[in-house]
Amino acid sequence: MATTEISSGITLSALVDGTTVQGILLSTKPLTQGFKEADKNVAIPNFESNPETRPTVYLLINDTALGVHYSDSQVKNLRWFYNSVEISFGEDGISNNKDFPGLFKKTTFEKNGKTLPAIEVQKNFPQYGNYDNDIISVEASIEMSGAQLWIRDVTIPVTIQPMTGNIYSLQLEDKYGFTIPKDSSINQTETTVQLLIDGIAASTDKLRELGVKFIWEKMEKGTATKITESSKVVIRKEDVNNVLIVRCRAVDRADKELVSVYQSYTDASDPYLINFIKTDKASGKPLQGTTVRREHTAVIKPEILSRGSNQKYTGAVEWQFFAYDNNGAAYNGSPAITKNVDNCEVPYDAIVAADMILRITVHAKI
Repeated sequence: MATTEISSGITLSALVDGTTVQGILLSTKPLTQGFKEADKNVAIPNFESNPETRPTVYLLINDTALGVHYSDSQVKNLRWFYNSVEISFGEDGISNNKDFPGLFKKTTFEKNGKTLPAIEVQKNFPQYGNYDNDIISVEASIEMSGAQLWIRDVTIPVTIQPMTGNIYSLQLEDKYGFTIPKDSSINQTETTVQLLIDGIAASTDKLRELGVKFIWEKMEKGTATKITESSKVVIRKEDVNNVLIVRCRAVDRADKELVSVYQSYTDASDPYLINFIKTDKASGKPLQGTTVRREHTAVIKPEILSRGSNQKYTGAVEWQFFAYDNNGAAYNGSPAITKNVDNCEVPYDAIVAADMILRITVHAKI
């Protein structure tokens, strides 16, 4: 019998209620803000005073069996959360929570002919006393064959960090939302990248002044393999075994890395997908999103499901686990990540040692 290989990573998608419906939160601009240690009320970029820097976070709901996206009118029971607190909105669509009034505005976002539910960030995260990483999450339902199918635990992180110089970030835009559709006539997707400096898109002259190059790499089995050096990349169906993890790095003229970003690509026509079960080691309770709290350890257990039916694969699986720090280097630091036969254990302090972001990827043979 031929060996089937499947790869994936911890992503912001969620499999819910044994269906083929998945949700993912995406942002039109990086959800990153810096603050000055001397004056924590100074935020860069300033979302409040510079509207062009404001991120819009939108919900993309995808049926992995049919390869279709659901529009705003099809989404029911929509609830947005900020750090697990439900966001309440006034008649004007502006958030009116007492702890973060005016921080968000309810809106929609147009993508590939679909109108998607969204919220726009209106003000600065640090002004509400937030000086570490936060999380935005959502839950919603889709009606299918008369039944309500729920999407829960769909999250996107907010990075808030002290700064001494410019904040560099990368914004990715993909033709099909980083998913190659099931449609047999579509064999690839294309992603473009833009460098933002303090939340503002860098001009061509600025890119030339810095000597910026964009380097795209596939992250497979613990190895980074260069794809191309360009402001855009093409990902083809044959490149993806369920999920492909790609890293884009922006480097200057001296090949010093300015910033990097990871992105997961999915092929909706693949017969299998990997779902991650995330629990707290001490309590055994499910984790919300991908946030691990201080003094806690996350247990990451992958499982293989049949795309379309979501039946769990019960045969023998050979798992391999790989970890990368925030700079894209293989994480071999202290404390160590415990790699077991079918799961891995990630302590909070390991994430701190990895510069606050740690990426787990898995490779399976069945």
